[in-house]
Amino acid sequence: SDLNNFEARFYLGKSKQALKKDDEAINAFKEVVKIKPEHADANFELGNIYYGRKDYDTALPFYQRAVKTNFRDPKMLMALGDNYSAMKKDDYAIVQYLKVEEFDKTNADAIYKTGLAYITIGNSIAARQTAQRLQKVDAEKAKKLTEVDIIYRWAWFFILYFVFILLIASFGLVAEF
Repeated sequence: SDLNNFEARFYLGKSKQALKKDDEAINAFKEVVKIKPEHADANFELGNIYYGRKDYDTALPFYQRAVKTNFRDPKMLMALGDNYSAMKKDDYAIVQYLKVEEFDKTNADAIYKTGLAYITIGNSIAARQTAQRLQKVDAEKAKKLTEVDIIYRWAWFFILYFVFILLIASFGLVAEF
């Protein structure tokens, strides 16, 4: 009986989610994964609800289960990557975005987010290489990625320069005016 009802529960969850009744949707989706833990769509929707609440730690295992079951779905891989990125785990996010690109070489969002993650972890060379790949797919996004990389590098330069000046000043090496 439960096995026959899990799809109905899934669609009940989708309906509640559409009505912005997320707590009720969560209950319905959790009933589905209790019956069928590998139900990719129910896990994915649970991840989406928790991600929307900025509860990335709770969203993570649901996205991971969805991707484990449906490992070629770009939408699910992107969501897992975005969740990792929100958790400041950009190296894990890069892996997910590269998987999307592996399945779809023209997915500009995946390539762009890969580049942003490389910038965040300080790998400008990989970010520039990613921008070159992106250039073939979406020139406008490639230009934006390159601009973000330049701004990020200049920001670090000014931060380090400011810290250097503070250090010099703290040791009294700057003449008083």
